[in-house]
Amino acid sequence: MELRKSLKKIYFFSKVFKSSKLKVFGIGLFLWLTMFFAISSTMGAGKYVYEIGDTAREDIVITSDLVDDAATSRLRDKAEAEVEEVLYIDPTVQVDAKKEIRHFFERLYEVRSDFADDSDVLIQVYTGMETESGLSETDLETLALMDQRKLEDVETIVNDLVLQTMGTGVSENEIEQEITDVDIYLNSLDYDDQTKLVMSKIVSTHLRPNKFVDTEATERVITARRSEIDTVIIESGTTIVREGSTITSEHLRLLGLAGLLYTDAISDKLEVYGILGFCLVVVVTLFAYLSIFHEDVLVDSKKIILLVSTFLLIFLTSRAVNLMSFYLVPVSLSSILLGLSIGPAVGIVVSALLAISVTVWTGATLNGLIVMLIASIIAGLSISKTYHRSGILMTGAYIAIIKSVLLFALGMLSGTDIMETTLVALKGAVGGILAAVLALGLLPVIESLFHILTPMKLLELSNPNHPVLKRLLIEAPGTYHHSILVGNLAEAAAHDIGANSLLARVGAFYHDIGKLERPYYFKENQITAENPHDRLIPVVSASIIRRHSTYGEELGEKHRLPREIIDIILQHHGTTRIKYFYHKACEEAGKPELVNPADFAYEGPKPSSREAAIVMLADSVEAAVRSIQEPTKEHILEMVDKIISGKMQEGQLEASELTFKDLGKIKAAFMVVLTGIFHERIEYPDLSEFDVRR
Repeated sequence: MELRKSLKKIYFFSKVFKSSKLKVFGIGLFLWLTMFFAISSTMGAGKYVYEIGDTAREDIVITSDLVDDAATSRLRDKAEAEVEEVLYIDPTVQVDAKKEIRHFFERLYEVRSDFADDSDVLIQVYTGMETESGLSETDLETLALMDQRKLEDVETIVNDLVLQTMGTGVSENEIEQEITDVDIYLNSLDYDDQTKLVMSKIVSTHLRPNKFVDTEATERVITARRSEIDTVIIESGTTIVREGSTITSEHLRLLGLAGLLYTDAISDKLEVYGILGFCLVVVVTLFAYLSIFHEDVLVDSKKIILLVSTFLLIFLTSRAVNLMSFYLVPVSLSSILLGLSIGPAVGIVVSALLAISVTVWTGATLNGLIVMLIASIIAGLSISKTYHRSGILMTGAYIAIIKSVLLFALGMLSGTDIMETTLVALKGAVGGILAAVLALGLLPVIESLFHILTPMKLLELSNPNHPVLKRLLIEAPGTYHHSILVGNLAEAAAHDIGANSLLARVGAFYHDIGKLERPYYFKENQITAENPHDRLIPVVSASIIRRHSTYGEELGEKHRLPREIIDIILQHHGTTRIKYFYHKACEEAGKPELVNPADFAYEGPKPSSREAAIVMLADSVEAAVRSIQEPTKEHILEMVDKIISGKMQEGQLEASELTFKDLGKIKAAFMVVLTGIFHERIEYPDLSEFDVRR
């Protein structure tokens, strides 16, 4: 019973360990926690614990420029307070006052003309008038008793005083002072007190504010005045606290601004959650992108480990490199390494997330982030067309040029000193070259350690001096020649459908290396007319023929060929049947049911990639077309159609994700190449004889 429980536990944990989803989750969790502990380990480092009134234990010098927003705001508020309001005079107010005064006196003149001979009635009518001039009955009676000339003089004086006073503008706050000035002037005139009082009342009634604040114009002046005040920047190297000085609130403010003040406030606790959240977003974004667009990377343990290792290598060393210069941090290195080993798109996205993470951790500027992002994109685009190791250095040169130009331009835009800007631009250029040099040194390690296939590795494998190809040329020259032709076909077809043409070509070079075990059992390597299969029974011949796939795998592993190449070796025949020997066995047995078809079929598996499927088709097409006795274009096209249709009917292409559109392009590419490379060859009686040569 106990043994059974133990076996169940072992089985459970073995399944859990083999779960690709759990592996991805574990790798993601590791990346998240590593980033969190790396960033949080620097929290509180180099910070000071001070309160108001404490004595400074040492000089505190800032190591980077600080933007003092509070001091800038105070200076701008002061400048705003000194701005005088922009005023404007509303002429309609003065015109309205003049009209009202004129209307008032016209009414007086009109009544006077009607009752000029009877003063008692005139007084009675005047005192009964409704007026807005603020006059009492006594004041109106005074106006009624005036002679016409005096009344006209009063009108003139009142009108002139109102117009002159309002002519220069009167604000709400100035009304009382202006009325006082009017009274002083009236007292200087040669009139009786009652008349002066009446005139004062009429003026004060019609004197009103006509000078107002122009809010929009004032705001424009304030904005302009505030913009004239430069941002207060405390330069790097400034001592903000002197040893022995008493700590003030201003000291604490500057320490906090510089991030040098340690507190146990809730903000410090929230900082931990902020770091956790930031790291989580970066990791989730990365894995979500891979899940949606590059799921093949997630299921490939080597690639995902390489990706995370590259990310962490650059991230964890970035803070130390930043002490020399942020622009020396080789963020673009990830774009180069991952672009070559996994894909340019993956390299660019990882570099972008890495640039953001490094910027947040090191506290770099927005300019720094912009430069790193653009440099990473340029690196990814450049490396996508690189097939030689010298191309990595060219990519480094592109990065150096882009970074230096960007840094110089941004420096000029921000008004930085030209010498300082030039120095920063040079550091950026050095950072680009450094990324390329590191890539050259690390790429062979990655290829060896992770068995990752890069364009450079493929080119090295295509070298005829590779031990396996050299053996193939010497020991199986027919197979070697056939493989070269298949490589040409496969490369053209892969290029036309957007597959990895270099992988297809190199895979074709190695697809038949298993024939090195018994090269003369394959027709293309037989010099004489003697065929060793004539002395063997069909099942043995079939076993020798299909053995070349499995032996090819063994030979490939022995020579440490990449897995992608070995997969092509194993899959280039899929699970097809060796028809010639199968039919021969059926004829010898007399009854087909006595023959086991499995003894005459390749073990597979079927092609699982577009490149492997293309090599399968190219392999069959090349040999079949060479067997045509009269290789006209029509005969070649007919044979190509027959081969491709046959593979589809047998279901050999169902795992390769090739579409009908792809097959059409492959057929067209084959036709272009075949019409230039075929030559006369003994025609097989039917397609089954082609399998003898396989």
